[in-house]
Amino acid sequence: PDGDGYFRAQCPAQAGKVRCPLIPQSNNLAPDRPDVWGTPTVAIEPCCTQTAITINASVLAKTHQKHRWGTPTWAKSYARRSRVEGFFGTLKDDSGQGARRGRFRLMGIARTSLFLGLFVAATNLAMAEKWRRQNAESPALAPTKKKRSGGYRRKTIAKLVAAGTER
Repeated sequence: PDGDGYFRAQCPAQAGKVRCPLIPQSNNLAPDRPDVWGTPTVAIEPCCTQTAITINASVLAKTHQKHRWGTPTWAKSYARRSRVEGFFGTLKDDSGQGARRGRFRLMGIARTSLFLGLFVAATNLAMAEKWRRQNAESPALAPTKKKRSGGYRRKTIAKLVAAGTER
């Protein structure tokens, strides 16, 4: 987009990305390119009749992405989504905080926001503690301990019965 937020878009068939029956040169593309389905028999859309169109910034403002779809920067940014969804899942989990509608009965946005903030902080602390415990038990990060020789050995029922009858 330019400084005012307007951006120019070209017909995907004219750009050589897809095959469209309305654009004859696009039919010479390799057969592995996707075909446009449900196209009108006559080019009535501006994108089919013009080389490019200018789109106002307010048209797709809600769905606008910072990075171009499919690029490595987009993939890196989109990978954060699983962590965010995981956090909200933990926040709503009944075995943890259980933050759901009706969880606390308070009136007013300030009180509700305060309690929700406490729920988020408690969830964050619980997740940090869980991460710390997991990394402390990790072989790479844990301090080396001398291995105990012997250890617990399971006794069979026959040995237990024999030991009990010897008394």
